[in-house]
This record gives sequence, structure tokens and C-alpha cells, in this order.
Amino acid sequence: MAANNTSNVRFAPNGRLLVRKYDDRKKVLRAGNDILDPGKPLPQEGENAWHEMGWVTADGVELTPSIKTSEVEAWQSATPIIYSVESAALQVKATLMEVNPTVTQTYFGTDWVEIDGLEGVYGLDIKSNPDLSEIVMAIEWEDGKDRNRLIIPHAIVSDRDSIKLTRKDNQEFGLTIDALDEDGELAKLVTTKNMSGSGGGKPEPKPGKLPAQPKIKADFSVGKK
Repeated sequence: MAANNTSNVRFAPNGRLLVRKYDDRKKVLRAGNDILDPGKPLPQEGENAWHEMGWVTADGVELTPSIKTSEVEAWQSATPIIYSVESAALQVKATLMEVNPTVTQTYFGTDWVEIDGLEGVYGLDIKSNPDLSEIVMAIEWEDGKDRNRLIIPHAIVSDRDSIKLTRKDNQEFGLTIDALDEDGELAKLVTTKNMSGSGGGKPEPKPGKLPAQPKIKADFSVGKK
């Protein structure tokens, strides 16, 4: 039995979502090792800049990897003899709280543009026959000294929650994002936590044993008269 190790019980008290435009000519996971190092910040300037999406509701980010399988049955067995993979998926759900260009453009799948002839007025076209906007996403979270990053190199917004305009509650943008295939990969998870060996690190030391007690031998023999 593996030793219990409370240091392996982890949380995600702080994190961030970042996105950038998808470009099939620029393979994100082939761009170099910097993106695979969660200890180094992703570039937020230049042509390949990542854009942070800002505040997320207290529910955090929900990650759901899934594999759909089908049974292969045989005449000689009452139970399946093997399983085959029908499909694989990775889904991300989060509710964003900021009304900023990154969030709104990701939500609506189109870009803000300044209206011709109207300085300081911006418009976002919601088309009747929209194009499906593809993105690259990174999810980062921290727990103590550990840094974690999930990179989804090819993704799409597959569902959106409604936006409520009320007097007392702030506007929220609920997004469901599905990973798409990118050279046989859905995502890559990297961490600075030591994951070498079984169990992901050194087990906690076992408590020391109590010193052995001296054995007392009782003599119940009857002495000779």
C-alpha cells in the first residue's frame, strides 16, 4: 500500500485564463520550450501575444477530459473481451466577470472595430451566418511554490451561457470550450511539482516504532517435593 502524503493534496487558490488567435501555420507546442515552462510567463506583447481574460467567478475553472469506448463482445464470453475507443474530448467551462475586449471577442467570436466616422465608438458585428472562431488557450494555476499550466493548442467555443443585464448583479460570460485535434494531441499539462517516480514525490516518513518490551517468561511448573 502506498504511503499517505498530505503534500500531494493540492488546491488551486489562484490562476488565470489566457487566449490567443489560432494560426495553423504556427504550432504552439512546437514553438519552443518556453511555453512548456510554467515558471516563465507567457508573452503578452508582439504578434504572438497571449491575452489574459481577467476575473473568473468563485466557481473557478472546470476541466473535463473524457473517453468514449465501445465493447467488443465474443461468442465464447459473457463479458466484453476488449474495448475500443470511439472518441476522446477535453472540455473547459468557466464564467468570466470582466467586460473587456478579450472576453467579449471570445464570447461573440468576432472582433471589435471602430465605427467609420465616429471617433471613440466601437462596434461588434453579430452575424446571421457566423464563422467559427478558433483559439489557443492556456490555463494556469498556482498552489504554494508549484506552478501548473494546461495548454490547449487548438480549441473552439462550443457553447455560451446567457448574459443577464440586471440592476444588482454584474454581467457574466459563461463559456464552454472544446479542444480540437492538433497533430494527435488535445492538450499538454506541465508542472513544476516533482512528479518523478510512483506517487509523485517522496512519501512522508513513517512514525518510529516503540521500543520492544522485554518478554517475561512465566513458570507455571510445580516444584518437586
